[in-house]
Amino acid sequence: MNNEILFVDDDTFSIEVYSYLLTRKGYHVSEYSDFDKALEYVQALQKSPVYSFVDMKPLSLLEIGRSLSEEQKRILTLPEKIFECFKSKSWERGFYFITGGTSSHDRQVLNRTGANCLGKPSLFNFISESLPSI
Repeated sequence: MNNEILFVDDDTFSIEVYSYLLTRKGYHVSEYSDFDKALEYVQALQKSPVYSFVDMKPLSLLEIGRSLSEEQKRILTLPEKIFECFKSKSWERGFYFITGGTSSHDRQVLNRTGANCLGKPSLFNFISESLPSI
């Protein structure tokens, strides 16, 4: 049985909390706070994780500011690139973007991708109530 879950978030506290919950349910969690490394990992995967949770904004709102540097713009595209990699392998079924609050950036990404999205409080409920223990 596939028990692999991918969790990608720049917030290391969120990674710790959700990884703990998922591990207690019997899942193996591949966790990344570096979105470049997460993309490399996904590109190399041979089989799909049963679920993938990827934060939509790899930069805090404090880091973003009013004008984005080229590097910040590149970093903001990484979650969508991770999704596109899943889609190219026909693995988007268990893929969820996660977000602390929906912004105009989030809505644009969701419109382009059609991906599933969970708010972080909803993710807690999803893990606690919807994911079976294995």
